[in-house]
Amino acid sequence: MKMVVSIRQRSFARYVAFDLAEAARRLGHVVHWIDFDALQQGTAARGPDAYREALGRVDEQVRAFAPDLVLSYGIEAIVPPFLREVPGDSWTLADAARAPVACFFYDFGVPFDRPVDAATAPWVARAQRADVRVFCWDRQALADLQRYGVAAEYLPMAVNEAMFFPPPGDGLRDLPVVFSGGPTPERMAALRAVAPHGLAIYGYDEAAWTTDPVLAASYRGFVPERDRLRDIYQRARVTLNVTRAHGRASLNMRVFEAMACGCTVITDQAEEAAALFTPGEHLVTIDRDESPAAVVSRVLADEARRAAIGAHGAACVRRDHTYVERLSSIAPQLKALVSESRAWAFWDSFLAVDPDKALRFLGVLRAERSLLREDLWHMAEAEALGRLGRRALALRACREAQRRNPALLGLDRLAEQLQTH
Repeated sequence: MKMVVSIRQRSFARYVAFDLAEAARRLGHVVHWIDFDALQQGTAARGPDAYREALGRVDEQVRAFAPDLVLSYGIEAIVPPFLREVPGDSWTLADAARAPVACFFYDFGVPFDRPVDAATAPWVARAQRADVRVFCWDRQALADLQRYGVAAEYLPMAVNEAMFFPPPGDGLRDLPVVFSGGPTPERMAALRAVAPHGLAIYGYDEAAWTTDPVLAASYRGFVPERDRLRDIYQRARVTLNVTRAHGRASLNMRVFEAMACGCTVITDQAEEAAALFTPGEHLVTIDRDESPAAVVSRVLADEARRAAIGAHGAACVRRDHTYVERLSSIAPQLKALVSESRAWAFWDSFLAVDPDKALRFLGVLRAERSLLREDLWHMAEAEALGRLGRRALALRACREAQRRNPALLGLDRLAEQLQTH
């Protein structure tokens, strides 16, 4: 399969996209990589026309590549990459690729952090389309997406085990406790109590860390390079994970990366950790009635047990929780997404000239396979039946579409048209 993978953000998200691209290549797919962030940096000083020219070149390359699938960080592939720089621009990677999009959600923001309104409705409607399927790292966010009517399923984060691995030999672990990430009130409160245990903080937003009188002494600077971060995890005995608000029921990338380096992870996400690992064997969880500092102290006090947990965790993550394994696990869904997206093109051509032929085509599809988007197929069926004047059956198809996806945009309007014509 030919895949386009891209990234627009400059944050650690770019590494996730890169790891997905590398995993796809290792699985035998042909990958075309696009770095929109690098494109932005090289274009910013030359104005809107330069952006349009750059996108024109990308468009030509993508169309020549003719991908079967686009892998998108969040919804980046279905929104214009330079909307701020070129107001009103409507170019999207998905449109250029003319291929379905698998969206990997590792954050949760606009447009899914507010009720659907005039501003967000177009993006929600785009995400609801048959050529989009979302794979979401967070179980609570997954439920939110489904309430928005977006086809989504659970897929946790993972690790690039070729980048993160235990140190050779025994390796000197001279850093008692490491924290990597940005400051939040919850994180800073937990880390103040951990500081006396030899805490080293590696994170962005230096001002926030260094203005705190307790944490300033623990701050070691920001480490954006993954090879340097790997070296830190290889030296660390313990890594503490304090979850941010956008990861309500999930484990972030640093959990998997630190574990892959043989560092013992202590996390506040006890329920999610237990769903993926065995607490006490692969990592350590913080119970509701425990403080992070107390758990850190207990783990550091028993070096033999700590080392065993770190080793078992590394083996587990590097075997079962890599991006290669993640992509392999959803290969049937990706194949079905590509196949069903192509079927929609046939449906549209049939519907335009012969609605009855379109309905026969849908009957054949249902006989051959289980369809990913029966909500949309029932809605499409209602439209075809309506064109044939079979109003009662069309309304029944509308009701079935609504039963399967109550948030499907455009469904109420279609039902109203069927009732009034």
